[in-house]
This record gives sequence, C-alpha cells and structure tokens, in this order.
Amino acid sequence: VGDARTSRPAVILASAEDDQHSLPVVALQAALAEQKVDAHAFGQRLPAAALATVVARTQPKAMFLWASIERPRGDRLHRVLSALSVKTTIVLGGPGWRGTAIPQARVATDLSSAVTTLVAAVAR
Repeated sequence: VGDARTSRPAVILASAEDDQHSLPVVALQAALAEQKVDAHAFGQRLPAAALATVVARTQPKAMFLWASIERPRGDRLHRVLSALSVKTTIVLGGPGWRGTAIPQARVATDLSSAVTTLVAAVAR
C-alpha cells in the first residue's frame, strides 16, 4: 500500500456528507490492502465539494462512497457524482443509495462485491 502523501491513491474511500458511519469504509480499506490495492480513506462526513476537489486533484481510478442514510435525489452529492470524469469508476455502498440513479455509478451490495469491483477498476 502506497503512501498517500507521496503517491496518488488508486482508490478514494469516504462516507457521504452528513453520514456518521465510517466502519464500512475502514473495513473496505483493509480488504483492499489485502489485495495490494492502494486506497486512501477520508472517513465520515466528507463534504461533496471536498470530494470533487480530491477526485479532481488525485484522479483515482476508482472511488467508493458509503451512505447509510437516504440520499435525496438531486442533492449536492448527486450533482458532484454525476459530474465526475468517466475515467473514475464510482462505486456506491450502503442502504442510503437505494433507488438512486447515477448513470456512471455501480452499486455494491456487500463488501465482497465492492472489493471485486474496485480491484477490477484498478486493474484496467
């Protein structure tokens, strides 16, 4: 696993703004480390604007965003995710994304599917 201060992480992990839960993000970071995938976790409550800035600056191959509370359609976060480059694979996890329509995003239903999708995105 690389040093986030000196290299660009292959994957960005975070919890949606207003979401207090970070354990799923920590578990995913550990699972990716077992697969030798460099991932930087930002933890809970990452503001949408900060997410956009981080992705623009680091240009990761993939990003994972956890939401345990329902994300209203058309909110700031939806707009940010919809505007991201198609070069970054977006993976959404957690019950907060049920019914969400972000065309370029994939939904992970569990830890295993999140790891599989992110590892494949890094490998391409």
